[in-house]
Amino acid sequence: MARTIKTVQVPSFPNCKNRDLGKTFLITEWDALTADRWIQRVAYAVVNTGGTLPLDLKNAGWEGIAIMGINSLLRGNMDPNIMIPLAEELLNCVQIIPDPKFPEQSLRRADLDGDIEEIATRWWLRNEVVSVHTGFSPADALSALISSIMTPRTTD
Repeated sequence: MARTIKTVQVPSFPNCKNRDLGKTFLITEWDALTADRWIQRVAYAVVNTGGTLPLDLKNAGWEGIAIMGINSLLRGNMDPNIMIPLAEELLNCVQIIPDPKFPEQSLRRADLDGDIEEIATRWWLRNEVVSVHTGFSPADALSALISSIMTPRTTD
């Protein structure tokens, strides 16, 4: 079976200049070795923050690792010297399509310093990368979690 490939177009973000609005990117799923090693490094980083891993890590998959990462992030004890490079690696499977009318001719690796002009785009692209690998959106999961925490509970 072929790796998942997804073409995405940058949406409008609130409270942002939207300099990347409409830019088109191609995200290609990592090979199993690259994904496995990335997940292992995230798992070790989570453990080093005092987080816990499920007893059956092999069944946790990307979604489980993402949830563990979110939990560690919310605890506020992630080591930025470890996590920032891991987050940057997610963008390695992103290519830009500067001219969507001729995608095959214009497709190239995204210049992360020049092609992406908004912080919001970088975060959105990382979320899209994880989604390509899992079908799971960490941003949606975090948003749902925050929403459930902020929703007042009624008592009967």
